[in-house]
Amino acid sequence: MAGMDWDIGHSRRFCQNSCDDCVYYRRVNDLATNVMLITQDNELIDSLAGEADERVTLRFARNAYEASAMFHDFQPAFAAVDVEFVPTRDTHLLDSLAADPRVPGLGVILVVPNDMSGRKRRAHSHEIIIGAIEKPFSTTQLAEVLNRVPVKSLVAAGSES
Repeated sequence: MAGMDWDIGHSRRFCQNSCDDCVYYRRVNDLATNVMLITQDNELIDSLAGEADERVTLRFARNAYEASAMFHDFQPAFAAVDVEFVPTRDTHLLDSLAADPRVPGLGVILVVPNDMSGRKRRAHSHEIIIGAIEKPFSTTQLAEVLNRVPVKSLVAAGSES
């Protein structure tokens, strides 16, 4: 509904959700991006929980079950997934995230230890992975990674919803 009067609405030809749920709409209107961090790293969770960045709204899950339970209400545009949940040859979690109709177009940022070799990092290839970030990181660093995602990708993801 960007650029339209609220009483006019639109035919929802390209989307089923409200504009407030659209990652593209949120980016161009300087609204916070919803990100789900899936990790068992309590130190990382504690450090990020104490930070604030108006560009990112973070929710935390310690496993895939918790993340799935939160998807309906939170509807993240991105999931930052600790590499511990994505064994090198096992794409089960990534396949499930890519197929989940509650989070269409979800992009995954792989959270890797700073000592992880480039060869191991490259072994994690899946179409849903849009980037990587080394831990520990701040919400500001996470926002910078998100801002490097091309707007064209956001439009494509938004049209799936």
